[in-house]
Amino acid sequence: MTLCIGALADQPMPLEHCIVLCFDYMVSVGDAYASETEYKFRRLSDELICMFAGSPSVAKEVALLYEGHLKRTDLSEENLVEQLQIPLDRLKARQANSFIQRRLCISYRDLLDKGERWLGKERWEWYLNAIDAHSPRVELIIAGYVRESPVLCVARRYGNGLLLEHCTNFCMIGCGSDRADPVLHSRAQTFNTLLPQALYNVYEPKRAGEASPPVGTKTRMYVLRPPLDGEKQIRCDLVDKPGEKWLRGLYRKFGPKPMRRCPNMPQDALVPAMLKWPLG
Repeated sequence: MTLCIGALADQPMPLEHCIVLCFDYMVSVGDAYASETEYKFRRLSDELICMFAGSPSVAKEVALLYEGHLKRTDLSEENLVEQLQIPLDRLKARQANSFIQRRLCISYRDLLDKGERWLGKERWEWYLNAIDAHSPRVELIIAGYVRESPVLCVARRYGNGLLLEHCTNFCMIGCGSDRADPVLHSRAQTFNTLLPQALYNVYEPKRAGEASPPVGTKTRMYVLRPPLDGEKQIRCDLVDKPGEKWLRGLYRKFGPKPMRRCPNMPQDALVPAMLKWPLG
């Protein structure tokens, strides 16, 4: 129940690659109730952060998996996707192990190795299919810098697991993505869009996504910047109240708005046509 957006951009004068991030605060329990109280931004390491859509408890679990994994891993552009996929696969294995231990009091590994012999083929396959059908209940955007190169990745549901992909321009997750995605495409956002334009390009689809009931109206935006020379910690700027006011003003001017009165149509705009079958 959310909308999170990440977009690559360029900071002019002095030129540096940066990443614009945006999310709402909405969290809900089914269709029963909801509140705008969930901060969907988590630090994973000195180099990377994540935003999440879905279950906050699962998001915290996978964030802790990433924190532990990244402490032991030397990331590079070549191994980035492979290494960032590992915690997602561990999450699926942990969920499978928890399910099997609750139901059968054995481990997931025992089910794979001995389950057919212990349970019979039909019941064994039922449990494997049940595990495969489990939804991870979370999606992620991972952003930051690896060896001073900007990183923007998205982990979306693929089948009943999570698959990580490297993004070249922008990405988004959450219930409001269907409404927000075409808006950001219409602004032709790319990795070399200058930061002021990129901030508005990301803000506009967030506002468009609010037409989806599960997306909250509260908005938080950040800009990630590469570490300073000789440091590893990425820099992060918050879009504060003056920036929010500036973006709201731009949205009032350039965002979609109702037509007060449609102009009269030209007399020759419509002419009689002969219908044929097939049409053409």
